[in-house]
Formats: sequence, structure tokens, C-alpha cells
Amino acid sequence: MLGTMETPMDQIMEMFGAVNPNPHLRKRESQEEPTQAAAKFIKGKGKGKGKKGGFGPSPQQQGSFGPPVRYHQSPFVTTPATTSTMDQEQWEQYMQTLLAAVARLALRVDNEVQVLKQDFSLVLWMRPGEHTALQMMFNKAKEWKDKAMKTDVDETPTLRTTLAIAMVQEVINRVGQVAGDADKARKLQEVGWRDPTTGWPYQKWDPESKMLVTVSERAPLKDMEILQLLEELKTKLLGQTVMRFHSTRPLSSDMKGLATFLLEISQRSKEAQRAWELLHVLMGSSVWQLTAVQYKREGWKKSILNKMVREYLGEKAWRLLLAKTGQPVHIYHMFRGYVEYGKPGAPWQGYQLQ
Repeated sequence: MLGTMETPMDQIMEMFGAVNPNPHLRKRESQEEPTQAAAKFIKGKGKGKGKKGGFGPSPQQQGSFGPPVRYHQSPFVTTPATTSTMDQEQWEQYMQTLLAAVARLALRVDNEVQVLKQDFSLVLWMRPGEHTALQMMFNKAKEWKDKAMKTDVDETPTLRTTLAIAMVQEVINRVGQVAGDADKARKLQEVGWRDPTTGWPYQKWDPESKMLVTVSERAPLKDMEILQLLEELKTKLLGQTVMRFHSTRPLSSDMKGLATFLLEISQRSKEAQRAWELLHVLMGSSVWQLTAVQYKREGWKKSILNKMVREYLGEKAWRLLLAKTGQPVHIYHMFRGYVEYGKPGAPWQGYQLQ
């Protein structure tokens, strides 16, 4: 059912709009815990050590975590307990180590997420057109919005569930039309989508011929088998089975080119697990061509951001950022530099990395 904190327009925007809506950031309830955690990185002076250098707090320079007060650029609230008296060389070494560790940790987490997503995520491609599933989804989304605005939100299924079921139902309807129309059956046989005797074959993409070819290793599915599988899938998609279903870029009704969608299935119930099994059985079947849809299991692939961070780590871009500032750089500005680095016209793009 539609969550009380999620409006109909929110779901429309998630389905056809931005892929990653801006997250709601929560303010810290306490400033003491970050302060205590940050203090773990600061080492005090050893017994008998000199007064200069080191990582311990200094009464003369209190009030900031990071570089000395004269270099303070932090937007964060700090306390005397987090004061550091690092000189510039020590601070640069500290920041280099910390930033590299944070970047590697982010890459590790991203890699783990990509591995886990293979167990519940599918990638779908839809061709635009008047009689395609994509156009049907636009129309269905409008109907859903009108209904959701008039009825109790708790009684309305989510948009992602509604459209996933509608996509399956559209295939069911068209299989029924083919079975009762000899002319349509003949045309499907000519293009290799359906054989009157054996049924609907499995297909795969051939990169050499750049077209779909029949997979001889898998037995085709007859009309009755296809309909039984699709009907069962439709019932299993109800409830909380569909966790996510949205486009990877903003869409419009007059768009051109393939539209890519991500579909994530829950693994918390027997119904959801059965839905995942059914999607795998139907994966690659030519029956999906009736609605101009193809899909496959999401593979392990590094994201663009993942590759960007790896590239920066390899080139040691932090050396460039530190070298051009002339003074220690706070961690906030280091991360900001990473974000700005790839933009056209960035002030450091013309420099050579050492």
C-alpha cells in the first residue's frame, strides 16, 4: 500500500524522474559524540618530547579540529578538545592518509552493494512507441495518480507495484490476442517470435550480428505455459514484493531511444522469492517482444562514480589539491575538490599530476 509519507507526486517523480532523489539529511542530535570520535585521531605529545610539533592540543590554539586556527576553514562546530597543533607537513600527511582511507572504504561498500544487488535486481530496456509497454505505463501512471488523489492513500497500491503488474498483464492480453488471430500468429512466426508448434523460444543478443538469436539449449514455452507463468507472476507481485521500479533517467511521452528501468524484488517472503524465480524462468523469452521489453539480471559493474574515485586515487589527485592551495586544506574542502575536479573549467584541470 501507499506509504503515508509518500505522496502520489513523489512516486511519479521516482518512477519517471530523477533516479536518486535528494536524501533527507538529519541534523546531529549531539555535537559531543563527533568530538569524542575525532579526538581518537589526535595523539598527544610523548613524555620528554619537545614543545613544537606533535598532535596534542595547545592552549594557544583552541577551537577547531583540523589545521591551526590561522588556517581554519571548517564549516563544522568544534570544541577545544579537538584542537590540533600540526604543522603544515604533518597536516598534509594526515589529510592524505584520511582521505585515501575514506575513499577506499567507500569503494569497498559500493562493491559489496553491487554484489548483493545481483540477488534481487533486474535491468529492463523498453522501446518507446505507440503500442509499447512504455506508452502503456505512462497512461497507467496517469490513471493511478487520478485515483490516488481521490482515495485514501492507505488503500492505494504503490505506483511501482501497479506498473509492474500492468506490464505483466499487458503481455497476457497480447498473448491472448495472438492465439485468436491467425494473421498476427503468422507475422510472429515470420520474425521468429513464436512457432505454432513449439511455442515461444528463448532469445539472446548476438554482438556479431547485432540482433536477437534463438537459444537452442532452452526449450520454448507453449501458450498455456506462458500464460500460467505470467498469471502466477502477476499475483506474486502484489503486496510488498516490488521494492523499487523506476527509470534511470527522466522520461517523457515523446522520448526517443531505449528507456532503462531498474526493478528490485524483495527477498523477505515466499511470494517475493517465487516472483524472482518466475522472472528468471521468463527471462529471455520472446514473449516480451510483444510489448517491446527485454530484461536481464543486474550484473556486477562498477558505477561511473566508482570508476572516478578509483581514477583519482590512482593519480593521487590529492597531491595536486594540496600543492596548489599554499596552506593546509580542511577535509570538507578536500571532498569538495573531488566533486569539482571533473567539471569543465575547473581551475586545476590544466595542471600536470606528479
